[in-house]
Order: sequence, then C-alpha cells, then structure tokens
Amino acid sequence: MNKRRLKSFSAAILSLITLMQTLPAFTASGEEMTNDQYVYLFLTQDLNLHHAAASGIMANIDQECGFIPTLSCVDTNGLISYGLMQWNGPRFAMLKSFCENNGYAYDTLEGQLAYLEYELNGPYSGYYDHLLYSIPDTADGAFDAAYFWAAQYEICNS
Repeated sequence: MNKRRLKSFSAAILSLITLMQTLPAFTASGEEMTNDQYVYLFLTQDLNLHHAAASGIMANIDQECGFIPTLSCVDTNGLISYGLMQWNGPRFAMLKSFCENNGYAYDTLEGQLAYLEYELNGPYSGYYDHLLYSIPDTADGAFDAAYFWAAQYEICNS
C-alpha cells in the first residue's frame, strides 16, 4: 500500500470515527439511514465490532466503492470486482450463490452484509477474531484495522 493511500486511509478513518460516534442521534430521529450509516450499524451492532475496527472497514469500503453496493469494475486480473468489498472472481461468484440460496439480492446492502457475516463466521473467521480481539479501540487501532482489512481480507494488489 503506497504512502498516499495510507494518508487517505488515515484521514478517512479519523473523520469516520468522529462521525460514527454520533450516529445514534441521527438514527433515533427516525430519518432514513444513508448506506454508510447502515453499514456502520451493521458492523457495530450485528458483528459487535468496536468503533476503531468498524471505522477501519468503513475506510476500505469508502475507498473501494463509496458505499455504492452495485459499483463494479474489471480488476487487474481481468475479472469483475463487485460491491462493498469489491469481491472478485470466485468470491464474487460465491456472493451471488450465497444470496440466491438465502433469499437475498446480491446487489443490495442487505445481501452483501449477510454474505460478509457468513464469510466472517466461516472461511474468514480468523480475520473476524483478529478484529474483535487484537485491534484496540483507538485511532491507531482504526488505522491498523484498515490496513489489516485491505491486506488480509480484501487482499489488495498494492
């Protein structure tokens, strides 16, 4: 990961931590949630991640797709990368299969977050455990979570 991208992650993480710590006031008013708010609540409530771990994942999602679950591109391997996590190749096929078999649409936040939870409780449970137990709930922890997520879960090329 290059220095420019790391600085971008750091800035995104710090702003996300500040924003996300105020989310309950936004959602308590009954207003419709934005995609980033919905994802954050999923990460902190459904997956029980603390602010730093959730913010690290959020920084990656922001960089990958801007919280647009239908965003896709042809990656450097010539295969489609799709959605919140830019699932690629076999993982994209598994996302679609999981959603079809479990009553979700693969192009929605709900379907993709259900698949993320499936991955983190199954084949990627070690990554989930790392986020739950090894990342401190600090700004440095958020940076470590963002870097870890990009390098280990998303497996970015650079």
